[in-house]
Amino acid sequence: MWCLVSYFVLLTLQVAGPVAVLATTAVSSLFFIVSFTTRYDANGTPSSVLPLPFLVFLCLSSPTALSMAIERAIYLDVAQIGLTWESLYLGDFPLIIPIVMLAFDSLFYFCLAMWLDKVVPGEYGKKQPLCYCFQPKYWSSSLRYGAQDKQVDSKHAYECVNECEHIEPIPEELKALNKLRIFGIKKTYKTSSGPVDAVRGITLDIYENEITCILGHNGAGKTTLVNMLTGLTPPTEGTAIIYGKDIRDTYDMREIRKFTGLCPQYDVLVDNMTCKEHLYLYAALKGIKKSEVDWEVQKILKDVDLIDKADCFTRNLSGGQKRKLSVGIAFIGNPKIIFLDEPSAGMDPKSRRHLWTLLKNKKNGRIILLSTHFMDEADILADRKAIVSKGKLRCCGSSLYLKTKFGIGYNLKYV
Repeated sequence: MWCLVSYFVLLTLQVAGPVAVLATTAVSSLFFIVSFTTRYDANGTPSSVLPLPFLVFLCLSSPTALSMAIERAIYLDVAQIGLTWESLYLGDFPLIIPIVMLAFDSLFYFCLAMWLDKVVPGEYGKKQPLCYCFQPKYWSSSLRYGAQDKQVDSKHAYECVNECEHIEPIPEELKALNKLRIFGIKKTYKTSSGPVDAVRGITLDIYENEITCILGHNGAGKTTLVNMLTGLTPPTEGTAIIYGKDIRDTYDMREIRKFTGLCPQYDVLVDNMTCKEHLYLYAALKGIKKSEVDWEVQKILKDVDLIDKADCFTRNLSGGQKRKLSVGIAFIGNPKIIFLDEPSAGMDPKSRRHLWTLLKNKKNGRIILLSTHFMDEADILADRKAIVSKGKLRCCGSSLYLKTKFGIGYNLKYV
């Protein structure tokens, strides 16, 4: 039970901070109310001046319920009555009441913690409605996924027409492959100095069988955009449709994650686990069949050139090797869409070249969205480059289109 209480307190502290500390301390101190209102007769029998319903209410605080149970158990021992099935029901406030309330508190705190985790998420995640558990689609998979894939209505798409004029026209045969569509997506953070717009209305189509590069300086909004597309943070406005699933819908986002691979900007690795153990862990999370796990792990280790480091703890890896492992984790499970947030940061030139070859070989049949601030990396890898600055899309197209559009390069004339 105390594990469930600790889980509830941990979530509360994450959400409310110092306020939660005071509230938790106050609730835990409710036993003093019981202590100060308890009277003992000549035989040492405890009785309370508080009404029974109020005592039961106080037992919703599990520390109070436990303290009251211990107090009554001590009385039964001192009075030489002993703890038996019959003695559980003795007195105005029998021992059975706090025992039952402790069992009830276990379920109550578990449900409350799960509810708070959904409706008041921490730094990451999307807030759900207060009554989300009463929605039919929460309980019925047929209602949740039985409908046809969502599409953004034409009115919304019209309102989200990109303000950027420097967008390369797309051939008709390529339009059927626009499996990731971003519509006017925005993200505003509230700070002490006022709201800060990290992403300011990006509208963009990203195509299957291609590597699309989000190119921009530090602070341009690349990571924030990736975080919104992967569900780590909800957009303030706008949306994105990924293979027919809307990122604004919690249940659609759950489906999107099943075919998504992510290499975050900063490595999320456990120091005391080996490279192989990390891949086994993520293979289990991705639901790969046990008969295929060993083959998949060996394949990924070979792809990212970490075969000789398979049994090495990640704390002993270099920065570039950690990035390789993060890229391998993103590819495990053969996802349909892969987000790579500055994957080559910290790699030596040889490792970067190896990574570029890997990405080119892996792009068929999937979407690869790569963010970087290296011009050479974008020029070599990307089929299409989207340049972002100060949270806005400035231009998008192939290298040839952008160089032609902005006059970059040389003209050679034969006379």
